Amino acid sequence: MNTKMTKSGLKVAGLVAAFALTGCAFVPDEVHPTYKAPAGMTKVAGAAQVSVAVDVINDRKDKNFIGYTKNGYGFKTSDVYMNIQKDLTRALNSALQIMGYNVQKNGAAHLVVHVKKFRMHENMHLTYISHYGKTAVTVSVKNGKGNTLFQKNVETSFKTSTPGLLSLSSNRHSASEAMLNKTVNAIVTQPGFNKALFEAAGVTQVTGATVFNNP
Repeated sequence: MNTKMTKSGLKVAGLVAAFALTGCAFVPDEVHPTYKAPAGMTKVAGAAQVSVAVDVINDRKDKNFIGYTKNGYGFKTSDVYMNIQKDLTRALNSALQIMGYNVQKNGAAHLVVHVKKFRMHENMHLTYISHYGKTAVTVSVKNGKGNTLFQKNVETSFKTSTPGLLSLSSNRHSASEAMLNKTVNAIVTQPGFNKALFEAAGVTQVTGATVFNNP
């Protein structure tokens, strides 16, 4: 009796393990990450006088396809999509507003972000889920005449591992959110970024204006 129960238990455990390795998502999935400001983020002195318009341009050939999920056997089980233009625009707007800037459609300062790379991959394992990703954007700040006052190529990368016995569910949303946040934070903390926004809007920057440190 005990032997039969043991065998049954082993069969169930084997099925669960196999299910975990194969993954539970075999259809396309779309993530909708939102921006969450870091605890140390502060307002930029005088930023309320600076109006900023944000324009995100997705130059990627894959457009809204950002990556995939692989099961424990290394097979792709799900393609992952994200509305890069919409989600990154919303995130940048939020960050700038938290920093005190006056974000509006026809702002005097024009922030233009060209997205060159935005990839994230998820790997399902028996006891954990891993994610890795890379982003690359070209950031420009222009004035009302279209003159470029600031331009910088910004790249980020990340790698995470979430433990969990017999991982049966994906963690794509939180991973994409972490990647989005890191990208936005890297943009708004670039040296000379705030100075360019003030100059583009024709506003004299207040001495001592600060923002949070890039995590």
